[in-house]
Amino acid sequence: MRKYGFVISGVLLAVLATGCASNTPREAEVNRLTPEEVAKLTPLATPTLSLEEIVTLSKQKMAADEVIEKIKASNSQYDFCLLYTSRCV
Repeated sequence: MRKYGFVISGVLLAVLATGCASNTPREAEVNRLTPEEVAKLTPLATPTLSLEEIVTLSKQKMAADEVIEKIKASNSQYDFCLLYTSRCV
């Protein structure tokens, strides 16, 4: 009985060893979006606080911290490349 235990153990060990050795690692394939594809999928952010309103608040002597808080609260995003096209890539 002991002899069969060794044989069974040997066979199991051989099967496990060959199973691990035959699996070659493969690189995971990741399909990434190009910036153009991302731009098509992402809706344009519409500022709820316009640049003109920010200038008006500044001219009304509102503190910079308050203006910044208003911008943050509005979740507005601005593309300053439209203003400074020569500096943007």
